[in-house]
Amino acid sequence: MFCFINKRISRRLFFASCGLALLVSLCAEAHFDGPFPDVELGEVKVPGIQLEVINDTLSGPLHHKAAMAYADAASRYRVALAALRPQLRASVQAGAASPFGDDIDAGVAAGPSITLTLPTGQGRSEISLGAGVRTGYAQPIGAQASFSVRMPLASGPDNRRETAEHELTEAQDAYLASQRQLIIRAMQVYDDFMQAEQELRLTADLLRLAEEEYALALEREERGSISAAELFRLRSSLNASLDAEAQARRRWTENREALRELTNRDILEFTDSTEPVRLSADLPEIPSTPEGWVAVALSRRSDLRNAQQAVSLAREALMAARLQAKREISFSAGAQWPHEIKETSTDFRTRLHAGVEASFFLWDGARAEQVVTAELRLETAEKALEDLERSIERSVYAALYDIAESERVLTQAREQLEQDRLLLTVAKERFESGLGLQHDVIARQLAVVQQSDRIRALEARLARQCVTLWHTVGVDALEIPPIIPWESEDHCPVCQDTGT
Repeated sequence: MFCFINKRISRRLFFASCGLALLVSLCAEAHFDGPFPDVELGEVKVPGIQLEVINDTLSGPLHHKAAMAYADAASRYRVALAALRPQLRASVQAGAASPFGDDIDAGVAAGPSITLTLPTGQGRSEISLGAGVRTGYAQPIGAQASFSVRMPLASGPDNRRETAEHELTEAQDAYLASQRQLIIRAMQVYDDFMQAEQELRLTADLLRLAEEEYALALEREERGSISAAELFRLRSSLNASLDAEAQARRRWTENREALRELTNRDILEFTDSTEPVRLSADLPEIPSTPEGWVAVALSRRSDLRNAQQAVSLAREALMAARLQAKREISFSAGAQWPHEIKETSTDFRTRLHAGVEASFFLWDGARAEQVVTAELRLETAEKALEDLERSIERSVYAALYDIAESERVLTQAREQLEQDRLLLTVAKERFESGLGLQHDVIARQLAVVQQSDRIRALEARLARQCVTLWHTVGVDALEIPPIIPWESEDHCPVCQDTGT
């Protein structure tokens, strides 16, 4: 019995897997070979109040959270750049020693010094200037300057600046993604609120209609022209209408609170402007084929460029790891003037020294493992780039397919609205000629209102899907000023590249 059940389960799993594979293949064909939308893809119209909701969302608490994350990344970027710039520090030293020198048993030395640090290659150079007061000398005040430099040789490319810029562009990609998600979310929350408001109005009308039907039924019951079963059915319909109206009111309240949480304002505080506002895609030419939209995405997506840069940085890191795994060579040089100060005389010659130090690692497990880590990071970066390219292509085709599907459903909904209006006209003519009931006219009017609300919801969904397509290819629907107050454009190479 167990074997029989096992075979049945295996057979079901086999057919389920075959069906799933067939569904995936069909979706893939529809995904790539589906109908291209006939609607205008480069421009959408939204109500003025919805644009106001979007703008308030982009200055609301959720946007502030994303902005703070970007500001933190920008601060880390400036810290990384500061380490690659000249640094100047001053110090004061004082100390006592015994024996103090070759000819003095004990003494005290004190004085200030200034040190200038200059980045050199992957190393740094230091220039120190100091003055000191010494006890026990014929000339107690003396000055001494020193210079030192240490620079690694043949250690691979120095990509510290490029790495810092790469981390900043990653943070900017995350910030732009958050902005785009907030725009879509604002559109969705507003559309949900409007749909909830329309549903509340419709359920209120249906409740009023159910109450009128039940009142007429009570009158008919007094005359004995209606059965108890029919009266019970109408009573159940009235209760269902009451429940539907209560649920619609709750959804309206929840969507109102969601809108308040997103914008930090109540819906009543917005300007009640339903005038359409045009949003356009900033493209020189709107593609007319799916392949054209994919090409736009591959050329404009900043995260794709960032992924390509990650691969380049990983290659350079691997090169440096391989060079440093076997040997370490560095050049050092220095100067000191005066060379020596004694009790009665001073050697004013300059002491110079220079040399090359080379270490060869016959066996170092840590350095060998660093090479393996660098190889894995390069492979991960290449795989991430490949996956991102495929994901972009799939996302573009999915967005186009969703738009085409919404366009098809919207066309059918408009045809159904025309049919409902025709049925409403017939119901009115029958009522005026005495062949119909006013209740039928009201029911047809509600059907027209319900279908009109559905069409508005579908149009709003189509607008969101067009904006989603723009975001997918790297085009923003709104121009948003940068959030970081850079002191100058030189501090933000990312802003120079993107033009923000």
